[in-house]
Amino acid sequence: SVRHSAIVFVNSCCTALGSPDADVFLVPSLRPYIRFEPSEHHLTTVEGLNKCLVAPWTRKQMDDQLTRLRESGFANPGEQKPSSIGENSLSGESMVDIETNSHVLEYLKMLSRSGSNKAESSSEVGSKLAVAIEGSLKLSQNIKFPTQTVAATMENSIPNWFTNAREIAKGTNSGSEFSALQSVSALNQVFGLSIMRGAEDTPGMFEHAAATVEDCQIDDKELRNMLMEAKAKQVDSAIAGEWGSECVLDPSLNMTTSLVAKLKGLEVPTLSPRLGISLDSNLARESLSKGMGDWRPKMECMAATSSPLGGHSGPVSRLAVSFDQRFFVSASYDSTCKVWELGKIDSSPGVMESSLTYSGHNIEDSSTRVRINDVALLESSHSVASASSDGRVHIWRVDMVPTNNQSPSFGKNSSDNARVSGSTVVKTIDSTLEGEILAVSHYNSLSRSVLAFATQRGSVHSWDLRSENEPFQLKHEAHLGYLTSMALGTDRNWIITGSSKGFVALWDIRWPSMVKLWHHSGSKPITRLAASYANIPSGKPGTGPRPLMFISSGNECGMYDISDGTCRQGFRVLASDGYYRLSTSAIESMSLTDIDCVGGRSLSSKIRQYGIAKGVENNLGTQNGPDVNAMVGSMGGYDQNYLITGGSDAYIRYWDFSAPTKCYTVSGQVASHGRPAYERVDFPETNRLMLCRQNTGLRPQDFESSKVPRKLQRGHARAECRHRDAILDLKLIRNPIKAIISSSRDGTIKLFK
Repeated sequence: SVRHSAIVFVNSCCTALGSPDADVFLVPSLRPYIRFEPSEHHLTTVEGLNKCLVAPWTRKQMDDQLTRLRESGFANPGEQKPSSIGENSLSGESMVDIETNSHVLEYLKMLSRSGSNKAESSSEVGSKLAVAIEGSLKLSQNIKFPTQTVAATMENSIPNWFTNAREIAKGTNSGSEFSALQSVSALNQVFGLSIMRGAEDTPGMFEHAAATVEDCQIDDKELRNMLMEAKAKQVDSAIAGEWGSECVLDPSLNMTTSLVAKLKGLEVPTLSPRLGISLDSNLARESLSKGMGDWRPKMECMAATSSPLGGHSGPVSRLAVSFDQRFFVSASYDSTCKVWELGKIDSSPGVMESSLTYSGHNIEDSSTRVRINDVALLESSHSVASASSDGRVHIWRVDMVPTNNQSPSFGKNSSDNARVSGSTVVKTIDSTLEGEILAVSHYNSLSRSVLAFATQRGSVHSWDLRSENEPFQLKHEAHLGYLTSMALGTDRNWIITGSSKGFVALWDIRWPSMVKLWHHSGSKPITRLAASYANIPSGKPGTGPRPLMFISSGNECGMYDISDGTCRQGFRVLASDGYYRLSTSAIESMSLTDIDCVGGRSLSSKIRQYGIAKGVENNLGTQNGPDVNAMVGSMGGYDQNYLITGGSDAYIRYWDFSAPTKCYTVSGQVASHGRPAYERVDFPETNRLMLCRQNTGLRPQDFESSKVPRKLQRGHARAECRHRDAILDLKLIRNPIKAIISSSRDGTIKLFK
C-alpha cells in the first residue's frame, strides 16, 4: 500500500542519515502524523515507525464522512434535519456538530459572495464550493506578509491586549491567544499584515477587514470572558483544521481563521514587544560603520568619573552601550542598573551623574542582596536585559522624550535631542531553578528576536521575544565546570562558552549541538570571550577573513583561529618580579598558550578519557600575573588592529598587534613606578606573543638610599586618573565623543579620551 511504501521510504532515510541528523531533519516533518516522540529504535525499524504513526482511516470511514456532508449540503433548506460528523477525526479529537442544513447553505453562500467571480444561481453545492474556494484563494493571494527586517518589525509593536491574552491563556483552561483574533484588523495589529485590494475585487470582499483598530482595544475582564466562551474553542478548532469545525463557526470568521492557520503553518512570528527603537538609526549605522578611525586613548587622560553620591555603592560588574550611542547602562552588585547619557557627560565638568536608576531586581521581603551579574542592550533598540543572581532576567525599556535643548547630541543632522525620562518593564524571565544568571546576550534574525542567557548549572537558555518560545537550549556538562562567560558568533549561527575549569565550547545553535570542545592549557577560569570575523593581522597575504575568538584566562588574552584552534597572537602580562628576573633568552624561549581539542560531536566518552582533573604544568611563559578581566578592541584594515585590556591590578593597557613600541598603559600607572616594558616574541607561521613587563618601582636591594631622588622618597602616591581596584569591564564609545569607559570593583565608572 501507499502507507507501507511511505513508511519504508522514511525508514530508509532515517537509517541512512543516522542519529542525530535524523532527529534534526526528519522528525520535525513527521510530528503532525505521529502519536509520540520516536526513539532511535522507532526510526530505524519499519515496525517501530508504524507504531508511532496515527492509525489510518479505512475507505468505509472516509466514504461515510463524505456521504453525510453531501447529504447535508443537498438537503432542503426548509427542513431542520440535523446532521453530525463522526467522532473520529484526523486530529484524534471529537467532531463538532452541524446545527442545520440551512446553516450550511448560508455558509456556502457567504463564501461565494467573497469570490472574484459571481456564480450564477444554482442548487448544486459543487459549484458553490468551487466559487468559495476561489474566493478564499483570492484573499490569500492578496495578503502582504510583514517585512521581517529589524526596522520594519520594530516600527510597530505587538498590542498590549494580545500580550495579556497570552498570559490569560497560559493560566486558565480557555482558548488560546489566537482565538482572540476575530477580525482582520486584529491580525494587522498582531502580525503586521496589510490587505491589498485589486482592481477586479468585489466591493464587499474586504468589508470585514476594514474594522477599526479600536474594535480590538478591550480590557482584561472582557478578554478573559472572550477566551472562556465556547466560540473561542470553535475558533481554535477551525485554526487547527478540525473536520467540520468551519460549519458551526460564524461564517464571518472563516477568512480570519483561514489566515491565522496559514500564518501559523508558515511559522510567521508576531510583532515584537515595544522595545523602543533607536533614534536616528540610519545615521547611527553609518557612523558606527566608520569605526574609530585613527583614534587611540591617551595616557592618563581621564575626562570624567562617577561621583560617590550619584554612582553605585557596590562593584560595577558590566557595561553596555546603546546602538545609537545616546547612553550606556551599568550593572552593579548593589542590585541596581544605572543609565548614563553620553550627551550630558560630554558637556559635564568631569563628574558623571546618572539619569535613571532601575531597581526592579530588588526584593523587598528578602534579606539577601541581589547582584546584577551581566547586562546587554537589545539590538537596534533602547531596551535592556539585566541578569541577576536570583535566577531572573529583566527586560526593561529606557523611555526617552525629545527636547528642544541645543546640547550635544548624536550626529549633526539630528532634528531633535532626546533625554531619558523613565523605564518600563517589558518582560521578566524566571529561571530560578537553574541558579544564578551569569551571562546574557541578544541578537535579531529575519524572524526572531532571541535573548540567550547562561545559568550557573551549565545551561544556555534562549527566549524568542516575538513568538514567546524557546528556540534552543544548550546543556554544558557539570564536570566541565560552571559557565563563566559567553559570546555570540558574528553570523548569529554559533555561540562560544567558557567555564571555570578552562574549557571552551563551540555550539551550533541551528540544530543545538556542541561542535568542538577545547581546554585552555593554563587551566584557569575563562574570564571573558569575544568573537570576530576578520583578517588575521599577522597572517599571510591573501588568506582572507577567518572566524576568530578571543579568550581571556589568567594573565593573558589570546586570539585563536576557530577552524583549527591555533593561537595566532597572545597578549601576556608578566608578574611584577618578572621585570628583573627574566633575561632575553628566557623571553625568547616562551611559547603561546595552546588550547587542546578534546573532541567533536560525541564528547562524553572523550571528555572522560581526557580527564577532567588534568593538570598542565605552568612553564615560564604562563607564570602568575595580574588577571585579565576585561577586553575590547578593533579588527580592521592596516594600522587599525588593537586590543585594550583591563586587569585585576587596576591597569588599563593598550596593545598594538604588530609593534610593541605602540603599546602603552592607558591608566593605572603610579607616579613612583617605572614605565612598563613591552616586547614581542615571533614564532613560525607569523604567530606572535606580546609581553608586558610591569615595573612596580625600585627594590631596596637595587639602589642605595642616598641616591634616591627626593621626589621618590615621599613614598607611593596614588595617581588621580586610575581605579583603586580591579577593572571589571571596558567599552568603546564612538559618538558624540571617541572614548573608552571602564568599570571597577571600587564602584566607580571612568571615561578616558
